[in-house]
Amino acid sequence: MMRSEKIPVNAWIRIFIVSCPLFLFCASGHAEQYAWNFHDPRTALQWKAVDGSLERRASGSVVVRGNNTFWLVSPSNLNIPQKVSYVEFELKAPVTYVSGYIVVRSLDHRTWQKEFQLGTPGRFHIYRVNIREGNADNASIDSFAFAFGGLHEVELNYVRCYEPSFIDLVRIYWGDFWSASYPKASSVNFIETPPIGKISFPAMVYLSLALFALLMILVRKGTDKGALMRSLVISFIAAGMLFALRMDYAWYTTWRLDRASLSGKDLDERISYVEGTGAYDFAQSIKKAIPSGETVKIYAGALDGKLKYYLLPLMVSRWATYVVVFKDAAVSFDAAGNVLKKNNEIVANDVQLIRTFGKEGFLYRIPETSRK
Repeated sequence: MMRSEKIPVNAWIRIFIVSCPLFLFCASGHAEQYAWNFHDPRTALQWKAVDGSLERRASGSVVVRGNNTFWLVSPSNLNIPQKVSYVEFELKAPVTYVSGYIVVRSLDHRTWQKEFQLGTPGRFHIYRVNIREGNADNASIDSFAFAFGGLHEVELNYVRCYEPSFIDLVRIYWGDFWSASYPKASSVNFIETPPIGKISFPAMVYLSLALFALLMILVRKGTDKGALMRSLVISFIAAGMLFALRMDYAWYTTWRLDRASLSGKDLDERISYVEGTGAYDFAQSIKKAIPSGETVKIYAGALDGKLKYYLLPLMVSRWATYVVVFKDAAVSFDAAGNVLKKNNEIVANDVQLIRTFGKEGFLYRIPETSRK
């Protein structure tokens, strides 16, 4: 009778290490992809700019320019199937702290959008965005578009849609792990942790802790109480170091963005740049145009709260002498009758337009007899 022998733990580890590259190689195949390389002049003609202009450079890239929000729209009737879930593109922008959007349109005429954050300004970066998130019915995609606001131009080298292989997903998740979100007001005491696919960062830390402990027990070939405690202590230290490394890297990324974008600017320029909507600059101009001690009424849509804060120490009042309007499409001014309306409801009569600030900012004065 043959005697069966147990395979040593070290042998199992060697088998695992040797089999991983073979598995990755077998799983690295690419499915059908849709690609547009703008180095080919014919490719640029398939895309179009909306509310902007498109120019092809001698280097082979395309530059899209616009004043406010502008779009770069893909060819239509693409019929991209469900398995093709990612859009990858190489893009350079002159600013950061601004988000771009990919707006997707399905064959059944539904639309959804995905946000991406611009990287360090003045350099090409490769972005990968999952456009299937938000596609509740898993419908085929007819077309998609890039939308930009708060900047005047972007430059692209290529765009491609593809079904990610195992290697692609590892690359995407690894990139997501080191991708730090823009600083917010809460960033003084808190930095968002990155997801790894659909797994949260804390869950990954706990998983790594368990794997560290299990690996040390296997290597030590023992499960006595002392070995178990040593394994847990070392695993907690390793998991804590991983967490600290990722958080410190997020602060380093924030510093790099600040250094590239804000160095050489004074305080007002820094606030204006990071704020991004133009509300801060508009508020500073309004405070210079209104006498101190006066009150204002604000119509600024989603920017109402932000503009109210930036206008301090000017106070907001229902019976204000002045009305400020900023990026609020619901408000209109009838110059012939001097009537200010919001959604066809009269706000005030005998209104005097004092000053305009570009195409989206206005300052009005209301006589005392017309205030309500």
